[in-house]
Amino acid sequence: MNAFLPIRRTAVGIALALVVTGCSDTLGQGEPTGSTDATGTTRTDAAASPDGQGGESSPPSPSPTASPSGVADWPTEPATADKFPDTVRGVPFAKGYTGAVYLHKLAEQWHIEMSDKKKDDLGKQGTEASGWYSSGSTGADGKKLSLLISWDRSGDLESLVCSAGEKAADHEKFLEDCAELDHPRSQPSQAAAWLDDMLPALDKSYRQNRKPVGSPLHRQGSSAFFLLAYNDGENGTVYRLRVFGTDA
Repeated sequence: MNAFLPIRRTAVGIALALVVTGCSDTLGQGEPTGSTDATGTTRTDAAASPDGQGGESSPPSPSPTASPSGVADWPTEPATADKFPDTVRGVPFAKGYTGAVYLHKLAEQWHIEMSDKKKDDLGKQGTEASGWYSSGSTGADGKKLSLLISWDRSGDLESLVCSAGEKAADHEKFLEDCAELDHPRSQPSQAAAWLDDMLPALDKSYRQNRKPVGSPLHRQGSSAFFLLAYNDGENGTVYRLRVFGTDA
């Protein structure tokens, strides 16, 4: 699909693009319930949210200072949302790679019932789908675990987003399983080690800033990883990991 993915969005936006999204200055304070699909078009339907319900809190929009791909301008240490590029390019991990086997096992292991694949039609009637997405979640009240998966028009995997409330049992293991996605040229042990190091560093930065905080990118073959910590009101801190294909 090779489309730019604006960071500016809510529930699904956090997921599908950079994951630094939304329209408020602080998380959990008056965010809209709409969201954005894989191509950056705003969606307002509940199905667009990771749990299919809509209305989830989301981080604020960063300043629009991106390079063409966005990746080159990424901070090299944990930083608040305003320090991130406005867009990031998402592309398939590899031609023919759907991630189907791994993603099925991931959802099954964590008891997450995924929706059927839905067309990402940009919210317009009569237009050709630019891709597909599926979402699902389990748990509630700060213990929610969510998956959001997007594919391009041909069915090749472009993005996996995993969200975990800090109150969820084994939320770190859930994120680790997501980071170990078996895309071409993946290095699962290296990805898990990066996540283990990044979680406490990001958590420390978040506690200091009291604002949504994002991690540096971790590059691995044709993929990149990004972790976000933000507040979801009474539900506490939510960690969101995005693994996406990149050609930048």
